[in-house]
Amino acid sequence: SLVVFWIFLGLLALGQAASISTNDDETAADPCVSESYTWGTPALNEFKLCVNGAAFTIECNPNFYYVQNSTIAGCVPASLLDSKCIDVNIQPPVCSISKLHQMLRSNTLTHFYVCESLNAEPELLPCPDGKVFAENNEYAGCFDWVKWREVSGCHTY
Repeated sequence: SLVVFWIFLGLLALGQAASISTNDDETAADPCVSESYTWGTPALNEFKLCVNGAAFTIECNPNFYYVQNSTIAGCVPASLLDSKCIDVNIQPPVCSISKLHQMLRSNTLTHFYVCESLNAEPELLPCPDGKVFAENNEYAGCFDWVKWREVSGCHTY
């Protein structure tokens, strides 16, 4: 309907969404949660939208992430997220004895630091296969989005 179309265009403008997934297998498997509202996925940079009964995955632009709360439902800059989710202010670690050979958080989701030797420059390494880095008191590593949400404690929807 025309209302859904205008909602969709408004979300694209507000959220600066970049691409829509129309994979037939994915669409058929994903039920529409709402024809009027968007909803989050485990992936921080995606959300879902229904158009004419079909669920579409919309990916936020780089460095924008989906948030749904009482004031907004859309893609927002990383700098506005809770630091549990992304902390854009993280600086490379000083390679002290306590940080040697550990996976350490960076200011992006897809990379982490490792200190190979004392007082060396930390090495920034990517997570493999589309995984994202999270750490807490028990775990540090690269995880799929579902496990990342659990480990990081990031709740945006």
